[in-house]
Amino acid sequence: MSKTRTIGVIGAYGQTGVVVVSELLKRTDCTLLIGGRDTQKVHHLVQVMGERVTGKVIDIDDRETLSEFCASCAIVVNCAGPSYAILDKVAQVAKEYNCHYVDPGGYEYVLEQLQPDQTEIVDKKLSFLLSAGWMPGLLEIFPMYVEACAVQYFDELNSLDIYYGDPSAWSIAGALDQVDFIQRYSHKSTGIFSHGEWQPKSFLSAAPTVALPKPLGKQRVFLQAFPEIKQFAAQRDFYQRIGSYVGLVSTNTILTSLYIKLFMKNRPLLAARRLQAAYKNDFERSQRIGGFIIAMIDGTKDRQSQQVIGTLFEKMHYWITGLVPAIAVEMLLKDQITKRGCHYLHEVVDPHYFMSELFKAGVQYDIQTSATASPKVSAV
Repeated sequence: MSKTRTIGVIGAYGQTGVVVVSELLKRTDCTLLIGGRDTQKVHHLVQVMGERVTGKVIDIDDRETLSEFCASCAIVVNCAGPSYAILDKVAQVAKEYNCHYVDPGGYEYVLEQLQPDQTEIVDKKLSFLLSAGWMPGLLEIFPMYVEACAVQYFDELNSLDIYYGDPSAWSIAGALDQVDFIQRYSHKSTGIFSHGEWQPKSFLSAAPTVALPKPLGKQRVFLQAFPEIKQFAAQRDFYQRIGSYVGLVSTNTILTSLYIKLFMKNRPLLAARRLQAAYKNDFERSQRIGGFIIAMIDGTKDRQSQQVIGTLFEKMHYWITGLVPAIAVEMLLKDQITKRGCHYLHEVVDPHYFMSELFKAGVQYDIQTSATASPKVSAV
C-alpha cells in the first residue's frame, strides 16, 4: 500500500463517513484506509466497499493506533465526532506524518488551536481544510458562486442576504456540536456586517419575516452567523450589508436553544436529545423540505435596482455533507488546491469549479435575476 496513493477516512462507518468512502472510490483510483473503534463495523464496511478498501481499528485517544493509521496515508479525512470533543487530536498526528487533512467539521476552535502550527504546516507544504461540509462549508461556497455570477451581471453590488437551514434528522454527534455552538457562539452570532464591520443586533430585532422562493414562501427567519460566515463577510467591505439568517426553525426550537444555553451547560447529551426532538418537529412542519441555501444579492444594472437569486435545495443531508469533503480531497490530488496552511474550505477553492463538480454529482441549484425588491429586512 503506497502512502502517496492512500487516503485515510476516520469515522468511516458513520453516516457522513460512508458517503466520503463511496464518493472517493468513484472519484479517485486511490486505496482507502478506513478507521474506527468498532472492529465489527470496520470489517463490515471493508467487505461492502471492495478490494480497494482496507481497515484498521483505531482509537483517536490512543496515540499509537492513530499514529500507525496516519503514517500510512497521504490525506486524512476526519469524519468522527463530535468535533468539539475531538478538537485537533487527529490534525496534530496528520501533521506529524506529513498528511493533508480534511475535516467536514473542525470549525473555528480547531482553526484557533492550529494557529501556532500554521508556519510548520506551510513549511511541510500541507493543506489543512476545516469546515469542509454542508453547513458550514457549502454554506459559504454557494454564495461565493452566486456572487461571481452577480459580478458579471450587475454594475454595482449593494447587499447580500444568505438564508439557510436544515431541520433534518441529525446524529447525536451532530446534535452535540450544535449544542456546543449554542453554548459557545449563539450570543455572538446575532448581527449583520456593514462594509466589512460587524454590527451586533438585539434578539428582538433579529427575527424578520421574509418572502423566500418556493417551496419556502413567507416565513420568519432568525439572524445567525457562523464564525465561517463572519470571516467570509468581513472580507467583503464593498457590500453595504451582509446578513445571514436561519430558516425552517420554529419559535419552539428557538426557545429550546435559549433554554439549553441558560440551564443545560453541564448536560450536553440531554440537551442534544432535546434539540433533536425540536428539529424533528420542525422537519415535519416544513413538509420535509430538507436543507436549503439561498443567496440574494441586490445591485444596480443600468441604474435600475435588481436582484440575483441563487437557490439550492437538498434533502439528502448526509450525502451532501460527505460529498463536499470528497470533492475537496479530489482537488488536493489534482493540485487544484494549492494554498498551504490551515484554512476554511471556502478560502481555498474556486467556487465555479466546485459548484460544477457538485452539479455533476447530482446537486441541483438555480440562479435567476429579478427586478423585484428584496425581502424586507428593515427590522435589522
